Amino acid sequence: AVLTAPGAAFVCPPEASKQAKQDQPEGAKCGGTCGTLGSCAQGLRCKEAPLDVEGHPLLSLAAFRPVLGFTPEGVCTKVAAASNGIEVDDGSRQRAVESAVDLLNAQVNSAYMYVPVNVYSVEPHAMEHSIRYDVTVEVKQSHCYNNGSRKVGDKECTPMQEGETQMFKLQVVDSTRDTPRYVLENFVPLPSRALNSITM
Repeated sequence: AVLTAPGAAFVCPPEASKQAKQDQPEGAKCGGTCGTLGSCAQGLRCKEAPLDVEGHPLLSLAAFRPVLGFTPEGVCTKVAAASNGIEVDDGSRQRAVESAVDLLNAQVNSAYMYVPVNVYSVEPHAMEHSIRYDVTVEVKQSHCYNNGSRKVGDKECTPMQEGETQMFKLQVVDSTRDTPRYVLENFVPLPSRALNSITM
């Protein structure tokens, strides 16, 4: 049968979940439509691949994903749990880096806002009700004015071709209980050096 309207419904067959593998190891495929690729072992999460909406015309209708049971396949990825029980994953690290550079921009005397061009390390440290991230990042001035109207990650704020990069060691605290959530505790300029950057 062909679905032609969001009102049409599709229920995942019971045998699909029964046949799906459980406790998949790190690096194994997981998720998928109706969860047929299985679920991850404890301490791992299924990190989904980005949806290619343009490649799937039906997915451009938001209602179809929950109705059809469509879920992109993913890969079982390790989730770091701090001693305070707060999970630290790739998304948490990326938000910490972006927030740290946003807070850095609020404190430096620069006409144009800095954006990250290389991230060398993101080290989480558990605190009582929060996580402190020690971030080593290389930044460069962007095409956006540093007036607080833009954020790191805005598409318009691309790094300038000209100009030099600057490295910083940033300490930012992420506390979901407080407002503002992120606080920049310290930042130290570092001499440029040859390091291997990491992919966020």
